[in-house]
Amino acid sequence: EVRAGRLGEQATRRWTRRHLSMTIGTLFGGKRVPRDVSAASMGRYEIDLLVITPRRVVALETKNWSGRLRLEGEQWVHERIGGDVRIYDDLIAYNHNKLLAVREYLRHCGVSLPTERFHQALIFDNPRLKLDPRLAAHPAVICGPEVGVVVGQPIGSMRATLARIIERCASAQNAQAVSEHLLDTMTPSQRDAACAAVAKLRTWDLITLRGGRVLQGDLLWLRQGQEAIGASQFQCDRVMSLRWRRGCSDLWSVLVPNGVRGRTHGALVGLQGSWWQPSMPIDVDDCLYFHEVGETRPSVIALTSVERIQIG
Repeated sequence: EVRAGRLGEQATRRWTRRHLSMTIGTLFGGKRVPRDVSAASMGRYEIDLLVITPRRVVALETKNWSGRLRLEGEQWVHERIGGDVRIYDDLIAYNHNKLLAVREYLRHCGVSLPTERFHQALIFDNPRLKLDPRLAAHPAVICGPEVGVVVGQPIGSMRATLARIIERCASAQNAQAVSEHLLDTMTPSQRDAACAAVAKLRTWDLITLRGGRVLQGDLLWLRQGQEAIGASQFQCDRVMSLRWRRGCSDLWSVLVPNGVRGRTHGALVGLQGSWWQPSMPIDVDDCLYFHEVGETRPSVIALTSVERIQIG
């Protein structure tokens, strides 16, 4: 099932890149946007593909489903070829909530764009799926490679050049007004700022347990002793290992960045300067709070059972 989903996302990536080759656009995959920028503990939405062009910010959700998909009231009923039936809430509405979260995140980062610049679509890329006619007729539902419908029309080089000239010659407010109403685009600085903000978004966090099992989801907070570390303080793209070392009378672990593994035994480095005190024992009550993908609620995991932490 996971493999099928990845294949579907890869197909959509190819179609989107083919369209973006005719315009100016940036494609981001697997980004995780906060549900509430003011409360990291609320978790994050995953966006399969996020496209930013001079005209639009587009959230794409891909489904590599086969069988039949029909509507029953407000619910979506997916009947697989093998006979298995799964029921979902309105997927278009759910993806719209993701798009709203992207808009709020960009606004929080200082990038305020009109509502008209934000679009979303649900892409079904498997030709063996039979869609309910009401779904097939929905403008936010795309079957196959026609992603250009939602990504928008290409922007010519002349229009792009004119947008940069206007931005250099006019105030930021006037440049934005001219770009919106005359060129039907964002200003170049707005687009660049939106791309920079999205690039900072994290992907999934991974927790490797002793024995090799890997959990994928959101690390919400981590606690050692009396100190609790919230999700907003985690450094992106950080990989840490918990190494056990037997002392004279106790068994304890420390978080050691991968880059210092080759140093002399006992040269211990903290998670981050103020977070983790070097050479501090891990107690049996020390833990992390982790919301695994597919689970309705987060769970508490003892640090003594963790081997590796990878921050997305």
